[in-house]
Amino acid sequence: MFIQLNFFSQYLDMNTAVTVLLPDPASGTPEGRFDPAARYPTVYLLHGAQSDHTAFTRFTNVERYAQKYGFAVVMPEGQNSYYADMAHGPAFFSYLSKELPAAMEAVFPLSPRRADRFAAGYSMGGRGAFLLALTCPDRFCAAASLSGSLDTDALIEKARRPGEEAFYRRLSDVFGDLSRVHGGCWDVCALMKKCAANPAALPQLYLTCGLQDSRYETQHLPFVAFCQSLGVPVVHDSAPGGHDFDFWDGALLRAFSFFANARKA
Repeated sequence: MFIQLNFFSQYLDMNTAVTVLLPDPASGTPEGRFDPAARYPTVYLLHGAQSDHTAFTRFTNVERYAQKYGFAVVMPEGQNSYYADMAHGPAFFSYLSKELPAAMEAVFPLSPRRADRFAAGYSMGGRGAFLLALTCPDRFCAAASLSGSLDTDALIEKARRPGEEAFYRRLSDVFGDLSRVHGGCWDVCALMKKCAANPAALPQLYLTCGLQDSRYETQHLPFVAFCQSLGVPVVHDSAPGGHDFDFWDGALLRAFSFFANARKA
């Protein structure tokens, strides 16, 4: 099932769009295919910057992958928020972590169990997925970052370079004073340090990045090394590819396989 809906979000103070995929039962009688007691494991799937909630359905095989693994998929609108409660904009993280799951689980047959809840995304969305996992480890079984922008300090350093004035303004809208972001609630590395005190309570974490992606050297490898230095277990890989949907399509399939295995653990 492919569903597009709009509803008013109190956290965002505006109407917002969501795309939802539900597994389509493949067998049974016409009257008996749909089980009213079914509750599906759910992937909250987050788009990257300068995109929208339709990106995965337009540019990947997400519907086919969701059907293969029996996942429901919720794809919310995140604008250019970096999935934070913006300093100069809507409270996207509060919406994503509180209001959206409550709304989706009230309207659709989604499982509320931690073991059945996952987060994933590409680029900015990979960052958002890890923000969810590290801020709400009691509510997510696993998270996947596909070419994610996980090192906040590296993002801000890029924004301060000549020629990156538009990027600097975008990050300032999200985080406010960029000199005060390090170590705060939107700093993924700081959250990882905090969670390292009890790694057994962490969701399972998966990272992947294309070998030809500029983030492979500046984000992926340093973040993997950072996690290893903390003793935090992460599953990571890489494959030929750039910062594009040719890479993210295959990465998404690997992430769904990772989630299916996490459910069995």
